[in-house]
Amino acid sequence: MKNARVVLLGLPLVVCVFAGAACTKKASAPREPAATSSPRAGISCAGGFKIPGDVPFTPGISLADVLAKAGGLTETANRSKVKVARQKSVGLKADGESKTFTVDCTSDAAAKAFHLEPGDVVYVPFESP
Repeated sequence: MKNARVVLLGLPLVVCVFAGAACTKKASAPREPAATSSPRAGISCAGGFKIPGDVPFTPGISLADVLAKAGGLTETANRSKVKVARQKSVGLKADGESKTFTVDCTSDAAAKAFHLEPGDVVYVPFESP
């Protein structure tokens, strides 16, 4: 059996050919994309982390949570100038605008109070020698 997708008068149809006989049926409506795990859905950690990489996003996750999940910071990390880059998105697409926040993580309270969003990038610079 062979299937072919045909658009007729703006309506999608599936045409089936089976043993020389043809049948048509209306194709099901397109579905919303399933939520999948992707780098955009997580939080990227770079710079002075002990374990840089991606941390899964969970609602309500704070900067302090991400710091802990990424193994903490190295001895040479500049805790007072942690940068968070956030891409503004509309629906499922990023519109190109971004914001950068600087958080002083020498205070645990500041790190706990700063909540992250899916796709945020956290960069911890290193202390200048």
